[in-house]
Amino acid sequence: MWRDVMVGVALVLAAFGWAWGPVMLQPGHGSSDLAPGASWQPAAAEESSPAVWRVEGAGQSLCDGDYRESGTYNGMPLYVGPAPRDDCFICFTGQNWVLSPVPGDPVCDLYRTSGTSLPGNPWSSAVGPSPAPTTTPARDFVVEGAGDGSCDGVYRQVGLHDGRPCYANGSRHLYWDAAHRRWALAASPGTSTPAYANGGDLPGRWIDDFGAGPAPAVAGGEAAVEAAGADCTGWIVEDAGDSSYDGEYHMVAVYNGRPCYVCENEEGPRYLFWSFAFPAPCWVLSDTICDDPTDGYLAMGGETTLPANPWGVNLAETPGPSLSAAPQQR
Repeated sequence: MWRDVMVGVALVLAAFGWAWGPVMLQPGHGSSDLAPGASWQPAAAEESSPAVWRVEGAGQSLCDGDYRESGTYNGMPLYVGPAPRDDCFICFTGQNWVLSPVPGDPVCDLYRTSGTSLPGNPWSSAVGPSPAPTTTPARDFVVEGAGDGSCDGVYRQVGLHDGRPCYANGSRHLYWDAAHRRWALAASPGTSTPAYANGGDLPGRWIDDFGAGPAPAVAGGEAAVEAAGADCTGWIVEDAGDSSYDGEYHMVAVYNGRPCYVCENEEGPRYLFWSFAFPAPCWVLSDTICDDPTDGYLAMGGETTLPANPWGVNLAETPGPSLSAAPQQR
């Protein structure tokens, strides 16, 4: 009965371009709520945090957000999101992955992949409006072994602080402290008494500052780098009309699901990162990390992997620069 109602609502929503958003199906109603032959099993209790995928750019914007692992479906992980609504699923059909409010009912599939593994890009539209979304790992950094156990956990990007990505595990923040030129772990960004600090790059080596020892180990970022197709962690920028952009850039974080690089110089930091919005998805050089930069340079060819030559001018001095892999990474 519940399944029939859900399918009927889904058909109406599809006819109106999903104007009301996806319908809700919460795990826990029982296997009878799923399509015949499919089953949902609750996730076993684990000490480690579950995997998380980030969905972005869907024509049905209510699908965008983070999806966390919540049991299994057809022998593969089942992901529920977007947090905090948790009214849609990324699930495996046995042949491919789909984004759907009702696992097991193809009529309700919003978007689908053509392969058997995630992230599954590029996705395609089923009944969901174009464009189809992209999926990237949202498990950006993992903190483990801190004397203050509240600092342990999976940190996902929640915004920016002092011009660099800021991450959180729900109650603690991992952020760039520009005043002291270091990364810090604290209850809130900007505090003068962080629990732990790292004077280098992420993930880096950490010391206990005002927190209980021992200092934690921080790992991660690699999954997002691999998903982005990056084959090195350093780039050389040369021949920019604004010479403050020239220099060696090294990876410091993940932004928009792809590596984010920085070059420190006397005129301030310069960033190399992926933008979804300006003027179309492309790589950008700017003095500020944001999706609508008003200075610097941008890749002209639409390539999703670096070096992405040639580069054009974005309200900066001509000519555009050229990029090459840093020597130790060639």
